[in-house]
Amino acid sequence: MKNLILNSQDTAQMVVDYINASNAVCSYAMSIDTTQLPALVVPPANYGDFVQTFSKAKLDVMVWIDEVIPDLNLIPAAFISYNALFQQQIRAIKGYLVQLKSSPADPAILQDIKSALNSLITEAGACGQTVKSLDDAISAYQGNIAPDASSLNQLCSQITAAEDVDEQSIAQLNAVLANLQDIVNDRNKLITLNTLANITEGIFVAAVGVGVGVIFTGTAGVIVGIGFGVGSAILTTLEPVGKDIDYQQTLEDIQTDMNNVNTEIGLINSTVGLLQNLNAQFVAIVAQSGAAETNIQIVLKFWQKLQSDAGQIVTDLDNMLDADSIDQAAADLALALAAWDEIQSFMQSIAGITYQMDDQVTMAPSVESMISA
Repeated sequence: MKNLILNSQDTAQMVVDYINASNAVCSYAMSIDTTQLPALVVPPANYGDFVQTFSKAKLDVMVWIDEVIPDLNLIPAAFISYNALFQQQIRAIKGYLVQLKSSPADPAILQDIKSALNSLITEAGACGQTVKSLDDAISAYQGNIAPDASSLNQLCSQITAAEDVDEQSIAQLNAVLANLQDIVNDRNKLITLNTLANITEGIFVAAVGVGVGVIFTGTAGVIVGIGFGVGSAILTTLEPVGKDIDYQQTLEDIQTDMNNVNTEIGLINSTVGLLQNLNAQFVAIVAQSGAAETNIQIVLKFWQKLQSDAGQIVTDLDNMLDADSIDQAAADLALALAAWDEIQSFMQSIAGITYQMDDQVTMAPSVESMISA
């Protein structure tokens, strides 16, 4: 019966790893969604094709938030549901073991134990199927966004080649955007087992769009829509970072750097550089969704192994429960019950996570004043 004993922390960590991977996808999805490509007076070559492809790609990207995220709670719910049956059936088996000590090898008692185990196998299969449906959804998601990323990459390469941009100028812009990303990353928090173990109130994952404006005046107008968005998936019980006064000042400083760079390198270099960065966002979201799929498949394999291990016990049961091994089997079951109670405690905390998606992009105050001017 030792195969029924699970490491509760490893099991919970497995689910936490998936949640963190999912949040990374959510972050990039918000980043992409906060970016609006404007109509330029003098657009670079193939810009129209890029805008059209990007518009379709945004819809595909947001499927993660609209359809995958809402199914997140199916995972902890599966564990909680399974544990309810596990506690019931394992306690019943412990009672059968007491009977078996008085009537060793009694076929009727052995059959009762097998029936209890088979009910757990069936339930594990149902839980696995729930996870499989989520795995299928993630796989379909990748199947949609990967071609989008490929198309945008080709168009971005064509635009870069056609405009013969200055790579040093784009490197200056990248440095500003990297600074913005570092600031946001510093405020991002991963979900940890310690966090879950010390929850005293409801928690939420707040996805906050953060961006910088690309500001030119004159015939080009004030271009804010092409502002580069940086999605932020933050585990917090506090208000979203956009309401942090110090954070607002930091964004203002970065926006000032962006204004200076834009003026220095010019509209075309800025535009192409931002398109290259947006292209990189798509490369990243494809990679992050792949990581999420890897993690959800680990959860799926967990349920498959649970079925397999219980099935092996059923197969070997007649030889396992001789008079000398019944006490050890009962001790193993006691440990299994305790482990699953710990797992349920973790999963109840995970099930309490809710998501808050902020559809307002946090921009520096100077950009907001120019938009409203």
